[in-house]
Amino acid sequence: MNKNRDSRLDLIRTVAIISVISVHFLFYCGYYETILSGKRMFVMTFMRTIFLNCVPLFIMLTGYLNSKKELTWSYYYGGLKILRTYLLVCGCCILFKIFYLNEKLTFLGIVTSIFNFSAAPYAWYVNMYISLFLLIPFLNVLYNGLETRYMKKILIGTFLVVTVLPSINIKYNILPDWWVRIYPITYYYLGTYLREYGCDIKKRNLMICLLGALFIFTAFNFYYDYGAVFTERAFSSYNGFECAVLAPVIFMLCLSVKTDDIPCRIRTVLGVISKCAFGMYLSSWILDAVVYEMLKNTVSPVVLRLNYAPIVILIVFIGSFLISYLLLEIEKILERFGRYINCLKKV
Repeated sequence: MNKNRDSRLDLIRTVAIISVISVHFLFYCGYYETILSGKRMFVMTFMRTIFLNCVPLFIMLTGYLNSKKELTWSYYYGGLKILRTYLLVCGCCILFKIFYLNEKLTFLGIVTSIFNFSAAPYAWYVNMYISLFLLIPFLNVLYNGLETRYMKKILIGTFLVVTVLPSINIKYNILPDWWVRIYPITYYYLGTYLREYGCDIKKRNLMICLLGALFIFTAFNFYYDYGAVFTERAFSSYNGFECAVLAPVIFMLCLSVKTDDIPCRIRTVLGVISKCAFGMYLSSWILDAVVYEMLKNTVSPVVLRLNYAPIVILIVFIGSFLISYLLLEIEKILERFGRYINCLKKV
């Protein structure tokens, strides 16, 4: 294990990927088609409230890790790793569609699906990330060009006003909301700010804030649609005020963990999961397509499927981890092969 590796960041990435898999459980188990009523649906609403922070956590981590990136060719070259993983996962998903789902795909359809990010159904994140990746050097110029901490707070506050504050438009549109879709930049800058200044809030206060906000937001989401099916609105989306409160608190809680307090073996496990997290995100669709079909055919009504949440989430987690780990090994082989070819050209 790399001794210089920051296990706190591995912890954040692990929490994020577990949250992705967990929030997908709600989508596939029938939560969104079931009337909100009773304790079990309240628990499911709680799960959605906390696990929806997966994407903001990933984006904040991007800001934390890339805050010093500059406009160089080496920076753009580094983005090829994301594309390699994406293409390999696309290959897995396409094969799964052909041989397991018996879909009839044409060559043109396959190529088109790769470019429009539908080959891997969870690749909307790649679609978003590519544009964010291209913007990062320029976002850093803006952020690092501000001379004081106060000015950087104003920058982040402005983005919060533009992308998050409109989510309070619950019944009436009283605030302009045209720019809410650039919320990834808001979370990017939050991660950048935490990288530079860290967190000076005590862990105890962060935990109180997390638990208090979770209870309030869960109750609000549950009773707002009580007696009807849950409907996603701006405030309960990635750009909503709920995620804008919870995601930074979870991020700071993970940063407050002392690396030395994490046993060596756990740090090693977190490191491996962290390296596989992106591939797990994309490839988990394959496991979802298999596992949840079985769950729906064997367990009903929806509220009883909550009993199987831990085992189902664990199966998807392990399965997607194995796929991602295998793909990483394939990437290593391809890199070695590429270096070998370059060596032959020089002879």
